Amino acid sequence: MAQDCIRSKEFYKPAHFVLLNYIAHTLNTHVTLNAEADEYRWCTLEECYQLNLNTPTRILLDWYKSR
Repeated sequence: MAQDCIRSKEFYKPAHFVLLNYIAHTLNTHVTLNAEADEYRWCTLEECYQLNLNTPTRILLDWYKSR
């Protein structure tokens, strides 16, 4: 799924982001973070909706749920 996010107030600076999202499956639950991430969390779709997420992420969850 691709999303266009232009100068959203939810991001730390006014910029134009092209968000590319992919669905992947893994048997390995080990995660290695790069410099762009501070932490991660594995959770169910229902648990995701309880988190404080930005609008593009909520749109992604709604899209995934509707598949």
